[in-house]
Amino acid sequence: MRRFGRFGLGLAFGLCGWAVSAGAQDLVAPRVKSLPGVEVPAGIELPESGLVQVLVRIDPDGKNGVLAWQAKFGLIISARVFARSGRAEGWLWLDEFGVVQQYVQRVPWFVRLDAQIAYEWARPGRRLRIALEWINITRARDAQQIDSSDPTAPPECRFRFGAPSEPCPLTFTDAIWFPNLSFRAVF
Repeated sequence: MRRFGRFGLGLAFGLCGWAVSAGAQDLVAPRVKSLPGVEVPAGIELPESGLVQVLVRIDPDGKNGVLAWQAKFGLIISARVFARSGRAEGWLWLDEFGVVQQYVQRVPWFVRLDAQIAYEWARPGRRLRIALEWINITRARDAQQIDSSDPTAPPECRFRFGAPSEPCPLTFTDAIWFPNLSFRAVF
């Protein structure tokens, strides 16, 4: 019961703060945010209404991409894509002639999609944000390694010796996915 009391109190304060500042909301001229490593191509048109700001960010290492749409009235819709290429798994062994041999199997790519929809009330010196996020919408599972404990695997996979006639089974993590409701206040 106490949890819901705190939630209700926080919501009441947030709504009161919003009601006080709601009349002061104004529209501002459009602006382009400069993000590191991002250049806006010549063919992309920027909105002229002053109501929307679109942000795109791609990490220099190429593993993350974020697309965010921010309306000047406080609505934020964003998506994040996380991708990792499959790494090589395998083993070395000596064949009957004493030559080192190698077996390599690539684990599959891991791609995850996160999404967020939020509303933010912002005034100079204070900000209240309510957001609903969903992490790992695609319920992707990450391949970890070759599963040598699988009894249905070829013997070469179980003993890690020789080249198997078929790809070895892999161990995957469980899909971690959940919706998340968050409240954030900065004063």
